[in-house]
Amino acid sequence: MTNEVLNYCANESCNAPIHFGQAVFKVGHELVCSGKCLVAKLGAKTVTAGKEEPEGNE
Repeated sequence: MTNEVLNYCANESCNAPIHFGQAVFKVGHELVCSGKCLVAKLGAKTVTAGKEEPEGNE
């Protein structure tokens, strides 16, 4: 891995530099730097099965 910055994480709250050769996740045409940023970018959240709140009551 070199220090060459190719892009920045597409998660708006992160924006970490993405370096040449770095393992990343691709969402459409955007890159995210980690699993945590991938989950945030997708808008996913952790819930307990059977205990989810109905839409709008989060």
